[in-house]
Amino acid sequence: MMKKGSLLVALVITAIAVTACGCQSDSQNNAPSNAVTENTTKEVSAGDNGQASEDMKMSINGTMVNVAWEQNESVEALKQLAAEKPLTINMSMYGGFEQVGSIGQSLPRNDVQTTTSAGDIVLYSGNQLVVFYGSNSWAYTRLGKITDKSATQMKELLGNGDVTITFKTSNYDPYGTENRYDVDDAMFKKRSGVDYGTVDEDVTYYSTTASDNKQCNVLLPAGYNKNEKYPVMYVFHGFDGSHTDQINDGSFLTMLYGNMLHDGLTVPMIIVNVDMYTDKQSEKSSKSEEQLRYIYDKAIDDIAIDLMPFIEKTYSVKTGRENTAVAGLSEGGAKSLCTGFKWLDKFGYIGGFAPDTGVIPTEYYKGTFWNTPVFDKFPQPTEANTPYYLYMSVGDKDPYNIDCTLYYRDLLNQMGVKNQTDYVKGYGHDESFWGQCFYNYLNKIFR
Repeated sequence: MMKKGSLLVALVITAIAVTACGCQSDSQNNAPSNAVTENTTKEVSAGDNGQASEDMKMSINGTMVNVAWEQNESVEALKQLAAEKPLTINMSMYGGFEQVGSIGQSLPRNDVQTTTSAGDIVLYSGNQLVVFYGSNSWAYTRLGKITDKSATQMKELLGNGDVTITFKTSNYDPYGTENRYDVDDAMFKKRSGVDYGTVDEDVTYYSTTASDNKQCNVLLPAGYNKNEKYPVMYVFHGFDGSHTDQINDGSFLTMLYGNMLHDGLTVPMIIVNVDMYTDKQSEKSSKSEEQLRYIYDKAIDDIAIDLMPFIEKTYSVKTGRENTAVAGLSEGGAKSLCTGFKWLDKFGYIGGFAPDTGVIPTEYYKGTFWNTPVFDKFPQPTEANTPYYLYMSVGDKDPYNIDCTLYYRDLLNQMGVKNQTDYVKGYGHDESFWGQCFYNYLNKIFR
């Protein structure tokens, strides 16, 4: 039989719990009255005993934030969800003090009555992620605390519309997931409410390789801040193209990147559209295809010797191969492979989309200027400069570069160089295919 003292304590606790529930927000007014349970494990207060975990990172609309994570089963389960690939959660504003979004499944929970403040990250009802830019009192499981943003900064991040939050772990393997080639056309078109960043057009720099000025187009991500630093992806155009082909205010790549960043599918980065023509500009119009082919080879040195130092001096850039990627399509795909392998110490990510011949000797287009190789063989990466991600792809309807792409793949495999090379049904040698490739590449680099 319960003693009178125990009964009195139980009644008091019940009264406190009922009173606390009266402080609920409208977003949680359907929570069960028994949402508060006894806390059977010691709660670790973020900022005191919480740990700023290096093995799970969090970003809000692409902006990385530092988090002191709680040490509990809920956080461990969240890490497991993000272990295979980045976990993206679409959030919605609610109540003028929080963003809430479905995790998609239930996590272990240990709810206790909690009064939150700006920067708190909690689990609600076992399957809802809540991040606060204000305060509320309700039954939650604490997940962590954002430690590098003030209350004002949290309101700026979360209080101006719905956001996307992404979790990723340090053991993310870009080779661990298959690429997709069914990205909807809407991803390549302008959407309302999306900030597509800023395009700096016709940015001029002096190229010692060309002995003349050259130009590039530069895409700065939404929210670009000179006080923060960004990784850089350099992009090569196709044959007879220019530095305005992939990056301009209405290009498919500008739209794709803006939409992906908004949706939490990629990270903030600077994208530089490189002009492969590396010679006297006044003579460009008179050059034959054969002359252009050899002039384009000079871009392999220009990008590393002239363009990269200029970009690093002009913009707020993270340096190092772990923060530098190169990609290209068709002839630009070949130049991307050449650039990445010649400068393995500078480029950690390499993407070649239906790359032309001319990288190494092949039997394809033999005897033509298209097949004058840059290398006798692929340079062998060392343990220190092996690419973090090497990606090639070609469509089964490509009229030019199926054989050479698959040949590159086979030789790299023989060398023991890890790569992800896709032979894709239904695609040719055109923009619809390039868009799918860029989606996959943007989704995996700098993770």
